[in-house]
Amino acid sequence: MFDATKTQTPHQPKRLDSTGWRWGQLILCVGVVVAVWGFVLPWLRQVPAVNRHVTTLSEANINADAMFYTELEWQAPPGAVWR
Repeated sequence: MFDATKTQTPHQPKRLDSTGWRWGQLILCVGVVVAVWGFVLPWLRQVPAVNRHVTTLSEANINADAMFYTELEWQAPPGAVWR
């Protein structure tokens, strides 16, 4: 027969609220930012479409770092149908 007093409760994982875990999260987040900023974005600069855009801006003496989206002229995407 089934005896409810002899059953074990499922293993409860330890709470990960320790200071070490929080430092680990901080280091992981900083590592992700460094990886994106230092490796992914420079690699993305080599993509032909992005490279053409950056070259076009450079040839027009436009500082892309100083642009805001509100200063850009809006253009409909190619092939878009607007009402």
